[in-house]
Amino acid sequence: MKVGIITDNTSNLPSTFIKENNIGVVSLYVMKKGTFSKAVEMSPERYYEELKRLDYVPSTSQPSPLDFENVYIEMLKKYDTLISVHISGKLSGTVDSAKMAANTVGGRIYVVDSRLTSWGLGFLVMELAELLKKAIKVEALVNFASTFHEKVSTYFTVNDLTHLYKGGRIGKARTLLGRLLNARPLLRLRNGEILPAGTFRGKQKLLDALVRRAFSRVGSARLKRVAIIHAGNVKDAAQLKSMVEKYVTGNGSRLFTDVCDVVIGTHLGPGAVGIITEWG
Repeated sequence: MKVGIITDNTSNLPSTFIKENNIGVVSLYVMKKGTFSKAVEMSPERYYEELKRLDYVPSTSQPSPLDFENVYIEMLKKYDTLISVHISGKLSGTVDSAKMAANTVGGRIYVVDSRLTSWGLGFLVMELAELLKKAIKVEALVNFASTFHEKVSTYFTVNDLTHLYKGGRIGKARTLLGRLLNARPLLRLRNGEILPAGTFRGKQKLLDALVRRAFSRVGSARLKRVAIIHAGNVKDAAQLKSMVEKYVTGNGSRLFTDVCDVVIGTHLGPGAVGIITEWG
């Protein structure tokens, strides 16, 4: 039985990996002044420069069921079964659209709410691509995908909470509003939801805390992959890279540094940086 993988653009996966592994990708949308654009067709670097100048926060939208149907139908020409893994249902309605499309198309399509996004979701797709090379039953693959979020830690910081608040993605982290003053928040993604992890005055204290929390599993689990992400904040991303290299040197883990997908970056706001770690 041939099994295919579908994900969405928030996984941040490189185009080379997508092509080499024939991963199906469904795109979310960004809306600016009533005009929708597919996220996969936008340049993150140019978008974050534009975002700094805008006097409003653009909105984002999940793919339509038809978007999924088109990808599913095309993928089912090559595969007997599809595993469709996507951005957390607490952050987007993407999984709902996928399920509607799967019911319409029929066949063996398994839709999984990863409870992750960005490179956390990307790490899941990478693991699935590796597991497909082994004789593993599809049900076991689906169970692996459903629980993979327990192996991932996601910590990040933003310049302010404006974009998260206006985009409705702030969840319990909204309790930080009103007591930030001149401090910046440290946030985490846990069980698919954005939660507060502290506030810090001074950038170095904030970055130190970000690294400390991101690698808190050191000593109790094996580090497999690390991703440093940023929304147009190349300087802080470079500093974080130099700070985390001691954790990845000589232990076989892989380090990625990447600009954040435009959909996620829209909600984090320009200047955001984060660290995503996968543990074995």
